[in-house]
Amino acid sequence: AELMACFLKPVFNDPKFPKISAEVNRLKNTEGGLNTMCEFSRMLVAEGRAEGKVEGKKEGKLSLCDELVKKGVLTVKEASGYMGISEEEFKRKVKELEKEPVTV
Repeated sequence: AELMACFLKPVFNDPKFPKISAEVNRLKNTEGGLNTMCEFSRMLVAEGRAEGKVEGKKEGKLSLCDELVKKGVLTVKEASGYMGISEEEFKRKVKELEKEPVTV
């Protein structure tokens, strides 16, 4: 916990962690360090967006399959096969989806 605190402070200089202190200060206070951190942040945001799109598509597909099961168009076996998961996993994921709060 003590070590992690160094990343949250704008200026960090702890004799217990001299190498980390120097690197944190370099990343936070030099043009090269700031550019590195900005690029890293952009990469994390891009990865998060890509992951969100994939998860959104999976949830949409799951929701559609669940609706088709409820309407009697598909069986649970057919829906889970379409999703590429077991029937038990399909049922579990549908329950999880139903518990999630709806955000607009």
